[in-house]
Amino acid sequence: MILVHLTILFITGFFIVVSDYAAFKWVTGKVQTLNLVSLKRNHWAVGIGLTLMILTGSFMAFGGSGDRMAELFANPAFWVKMSFVALLIINSFVIGAHLKTPAERPFASLTAKEKWPLYISGAVSTFAWVGAIVCATLLGD
Repeated sequence: MILVHLTILFITGFFIVVSDYAAFKWVTGKVQTLNLVSLKRNHWAVGIGLTLMILTGSFMAFGGSGDRMAELFANPAFWVKMSFVALLIINSFVIGAHLKTPAERPFASLTAKEKWPLYISGAVSTFAWVGAIVCATLLGD
């Protein structure tokens, strides 16, 4: 199951890199707007990947022996990882709420008040994905 979990991570990572590259081009002014269909497709792909990772991760955690569950529940890294996953879920809704902005307006036209949620969401996403992966290595998953 770990191989399936990691494969999903790498495929999801691909869509994250594609999305981040498009966002970088938008933020730096290399493109004025982004294609809404592409934005939605990539957002859904990452959301599906996150969902599949939660399902496969749950199977790895709870599908085995009770000893494995007890071991995980006693490990602080498990709970930190779950916190990162919760952040990713919450942040996916924040990202979804802002998808139309880069499709309709150039980044330079946004006010500082409009830019801050985008900056924060990007930072939360990076922090949570890296944090979840680091915690997974600490768990041996």
